[in-house]
Amino acid sequence: TLDLEEDETPTAVIVEYSKDTVASEIGLDIDSFTELFSDFTRESNALVSSMTQAVEKEDFTLCSSEAIKLKGMSDNMHITGYENEIETLRHSQDSAELSTALKTVDAILAQLSKQWI
Repeated sequence: TLDLEEDETPTAVIVEYSKDTVASEIGLDIDSFTELFSDFTRESNALVSSMTQAVEKEDFTLCSSEAIKLKGMSDNMHITGYENEIETLRHSQDSAELSTALKTVDAILAQLSKQWI
């Protein structure tokens, strides 16, 4: 995960993410959903790490393909709040812009993860 200084913390906030609602929408019981969410968290953190390394190496093709995976996973889990950042990660070749998008995505994912502890 990215290390964020206090003054760099993105202000993006998930408006609402209800475990019960999403589990019902995708047709899973709470225990199955919790397991699925745990897998999502682990895999999305790995994708963010991979994208961070790709940006550092200026491998924009890898960053884009990992962003597409994250978008699909997020859509499946009904997670919103970072669609613009995903589009940036898919299409930009500006390292600074990509780093900012990654910090926002990472912060939102961290907020979601804390809701399940």
